[in-house]
Amino acid sequence: MPIELLADHPLLVPVVSGWHFDEWSDRYPGSTRAAWTAELAGRCERDQLPITFVALVDSEAVGSASLVVCDMDTRPELSPWLAAVYVLPAFRRRGIATALVTHALAQARRFGDRHLYLWTDSAASLYRRLGWHPLGEEPYKGKTVLVMVCDLQT
Repeated sequence: MPIELLADHPLLVPVVSGWHFDEWSDRYPGSTRAAWTAELAGRCERDQLPITFVALVDSEAVGSASLVVCDMDTRPELSPWLAAVYVLPAFRRRGIATALVTHALAQARRFGDRHLYLWTDSAASLYRRLGWHPLGEEPYKGKTVLVMVCDLQT
């Protein structure tokens, strides 16, 4: 399954941002689909952050993951972050999220990062299995989330 830069597939930006909007916009009151599309369009770098990857199955986009400078405005001291890991429901439990995360980790290593952070309220077991460690739970955007770190030097 290829994982490619979203920058190489600009026509997918509205599709992928639609997934993200549908999944997470309830945490950002007043946000719009257009604003999410504009933000994702800004995450389409090739050799620096922010960068977004898409997983393709038979040339169809089925998942995404991003690397961003900061994904948690209450923790600006932590950087960079894995963000927006999403797989279409019909394609879950096929290893696509694992492949996306593994690809993002390799890219962060290539950029020379020592650590990568994320927050989750639903997928901690996936990230633990992939070598991430909890930093702690805290309230964020109306939910209790777990902040995690991955040491990229191991």
